[in-house]
Amino acid sequence: MAALRREARRYKEELFQQEELLGPLQGELRELMAQPEVAAFVQELRGRFGETLNVACVEAATMQQRPPVRVLLTGGGQPFRSYATLHRCLRLIL
Repeated sequence: MAALRREARRYKEELFQQEELLGPLQGELRELMAQPEVAAFVQELRGRFGETLNVACVEAATMQQRPPVRVLLTGGGQPFRSYATLHRCLRLIL
């Protein structure tokens, strides 16, 4: 159990980068994503993110200069150092 906890981050990164694990712990990303609990989590996360993004877009649309809504994507504790600018959401609201 201690080894699994110690290696959990590496396993996660390998699974999402290579879409499979081939070491002592084996599996495929598609198998994980097909699990009902994971699918439910993904749907809930999408819904919550969509709600939050909608609030940001609606608020930005009320501002005089209408700034773009930006989302900083992070993962594994490290930011990707890039921003996704969401101009389209403003067009959808206006």
